[in-house]
Amino acid sequence: MHLLRKYLDKYFYKAMVKEIKLKISQGTIDDTVVNNIEVVKYAKLDENLIITQLNVNGQDKEVQFNEGFEDSFARDTWSDYVIFGKTKSGQYKIVSLVYGEHFHLNGRDYNRQRNLRHTQYFERRK
Repeated sequence: MHLLRKYLDKYFYKAMVKEIKLKISQGTIDDTVVNNIEVVKYAKLDENLIITQLNVNGQDKEVQFNEGFEDSFARDTWSDYVIFGKTKSGQYKIVSLVYGEHFHLNGRDYNRQRNLRHTQYFERRK
């Protein structure tokens, strides 16, 4: 978890720690390794905020060891929107992620779909 501090601003770090603990308490293991990132586009929102659209290659696995085991999934390519904010020291850190079309905040998944597989949902790639 301490490696996350390097890349996440302090508020988003707290949100991610909460989400990780929530997943663990619900019997979910979420393992993500990023191998390659392509910046598709970016826009400066203001002096301190940048939003980027990224295509990512790697391994993203979510295994649920509870009654939702069938909802487990794995993927090797996905798209994310990442918002970077500038710290007081001038360093950019991640302040929010929009996982493809899955929006997560404080451990809550705001997408109405429970999983990717059963709903025939696929990440959009442009």
